[in-house]
Amino acid sequence: MQKNYQTHKKILLLLLIFSCVFTYLHHNVIVVYALYAQNGMAAGLTGDDITMLGGVFAPLISIGGSPFIALTMLSGLGSLLNSGTITADTPLAGLLTELPIAQTGVFITLLVITGVKFLLSLLTVSKVFCDATLGKLESLTGTVCMVGGAFLLTSVTAYAATTATANIAGASGHVLTTLTTFLVAVLAYAAYYVIRTMVFAVDVLAFLFSPIPGLTGFFVVLKHVLIGLYTWFAMVSPATANVVGIILVVVACLVFRWAKRLELYYRRIYLIPFTNSILLKREIPLLPKKLPLGAGEFSNVELCLECFFMNKNSAFYKRERCYFIRAAGVNYLFKRRIFGKTIKLELPSEVYVEKPFIFRFLRIFTDEQLHASKRQINLVVRREHSKNLTEIITAAKLIDYRQPKTQQAKKGIKRLFGSF
Repeated sequence: MQKNYQTHKKILLLLLIFSCVFTYLHHNVIVVYALYAQNGMAAGLTGDDITMLGGVFAPLISIGGSPFIALTMLSGLGSLLNSGTITADTPLAGLLTELPIAQTGVFITLLVITGVKFLLSLLTVSKVFCDATLGKLESLTGTVCMVGGAFLLTSVTAYAATTATANIAGASGHVLTTLTTFLVAVLAYAAYYVIRTMVFAVDVLAFLFSPIPGLTGFFVVLKHVLIGLYTWFAMVSPATANVVGIILVVVACLVFRWAKRLELYYRRIYLIPFTNSILLKREIPLLPKKLPLGAGEFSNVELCLECFFMNKNSAFYKRERCYFIRAAGVNYLFKRRIFGKTIKLELPSEVYVEKPFIFRFLRIFTDEQLHASKRQINLVVRREHSKNLTEIITAAKLIDYRQPKTQQAKKGIKRLFGSF
């Protein structure tokens, strides 16, 4: 979480720099002039020009959905236009041919990478490996492209804002132009981020329900088709694509909290442990040196484990990250939410822990006689701690669920043989 915060902060700082630079250079409009001069166009921007370049927003939505798919489409269309294989009288055709990726070699490279990721994503068994490798590359690529798109957007916005504030003299006009340009860039980045989070969460949801035959593959195919069509539509009709994009952003904002919880669950339970196992990273301590926010309310902390709550109740959401902590001889579950609200739940004395046969992560739960979905407490702990099962049982005074099951099995055998 801290790493994501630092990334967002650096990107926002970069967008602010863009805004200041383009405000300073607004009288020449250097970057936009260069783009137009290459196409033999006159310097200066008209209202139609600004509308055309405003269509850059729609491809950013496509890149938010899947950077590889969107870039492959844009690269393919640009290279075909440059080679004369196809012709198009669309508002963004001129700008599309000037993209650095509008080359046949780049298109083939992107097509191969997208195809490999597509094939790996079709299979449930290879999805985690795909997301941990090509998924990281795709995320980095999307961030770079988003910054590039914001670079173009800030140039256009600076010109429009300067024109609108032409009658405001002195530093006030420059400040207003900078703030307007920065606000547009931030909104573009926010739109990209919420769309990226929503699509990733839906992808994870399909993976979690992968026992349904063909569901993962069906969603992967559907995602590629829809994002490809939207990218094409963004080139043909940018204004309409922008309207559709705004609707998608509104929907993404409404489900953002749910999507973010699901994304965090998948990354912490599946992706990060998988990466750590490959890189052979050191074990995660049972009591970290830096306790999570909110743990300062506890005294004599002996154990602190990151976990995810798997059953929805009045205190926690399903798959919400929380912390299992033992302090002063008592087990607690707590979560520090936004605006400083700390949710603390004292656990009963009988708490069980098990390591399922299929999965390597640990489960901590109460009400062992009930079905998993009916238990009051049902937690999933990161699988890096599966090596420390004995230490966790000793430190937190948990009940090893393997022992009751073994005892029940022995009693069943005795009853079976006793009947003969």
